[in-house]
Amino acid sequence: IKITLYRIGKHSALIDALETAVRKGIRVCIFIEAKARFDEASNIYWGQKLKEAGAKVIYSFPSIKVHAKLLQITFKDQKRITYVGTGNFNAKNATIYTDLSLFTADAFLGEDVCQVFDILEEKRVYPSPIKGLIAPFQLRQSLVKKIDACAQLAEKGQSAKIRLKLNNLEDRGLIDALIAAANKGVRIQLLIRGICCLSPQAHPLIETKRLVDRFLEHARIYHFQMEEEDHYYIASADWMTRNLDRRIEFACPIKDTKWQNFLSHIFEIQWSDNQKAFNHFGHRNTLAEKKHALPMRAQTKLYEYLKKKVKSPL
Repeated sequence: IKITLYRIGKHSALIDALETAVRKGIRVCIFIEAKARFDEASNIYWGQKLKEAGAKVIYSFPSIKVHAKLLQITFKDQKRITYVGTGNFNAKNATIYTDLSLFTADAFLGEDVCQVFDILEEKRVYPSPIKGLIAPFQLRQSLVKKIDACAQLAEKGQSAKIRLKLNNLEDRGLIDALIAAANKGVRIQLLIRGICCLSPQAHPLIETKRLVDRFLEHARIYHFQMEEEDHYYIASADWMTRNLDRRIEFACPIKDTKWQNFLSHIFEIQWSDNQKAFNHFGHRNTLAEKKHALPMRAQTKLYEYLKKKVKSPL
């Protein structure tokens, strides 16, 4: 078992499970980010506890944080189960944050995540991912290429759209790329919960909204629509310079049409919110226009939608 831990918390059933696994003879390797702000003491405490139990514990690297949320289980026959998420393995956060995660047996994604762990264990210097995007190595360049690809299609009169759900949008290079794409006809929709350094007046084809409700919106979704082809990712990384250049992050492609539709449905519901969503206007926000006859509160609607899916899986 290999896992990255960014914010562990004071009480953790996950730590108990990892400790049990170690005591039963399972090899466990844990990377703990000791520089996670406000959680330094807790993270170091649990690291020492796991090390005493017999786990291999690795702590922070100088000048870089490990922000990717990854878990991988490798069996004796070398088959792997891989987990990629947008949120921390933190019990308290799990009750008040909204996040997305994927469990998969996909061999290619498994190899990509294995390469990340090889870097953390200093067995590898540079990854060569097959499907995923890894910061600070390929993520920035790959995002710019996808934005440019949308722009080239739009310039030829073909359909192209970009939809992003992020905590923060701050990186100047990616903001400039988005504005350049809008100038060529790409429609861009941005759900940015926190910092948004892209002015809503930058281009009429760029729309930005913020959703603040009972649960903290913490999931990241990247969607690049190019004619009939859709590229979806869930990711640990916001579009901030620190995430792209000074953190280890993982953006996971979602290829299955069923799950692409699921992510699109989430985005569409949140974009339609007219109760808790705000438009970005410079330094002030105004409540999103109530375009619908009936109130639309996205978190309530998604909660009911997901509750039904638990009883009747997707």
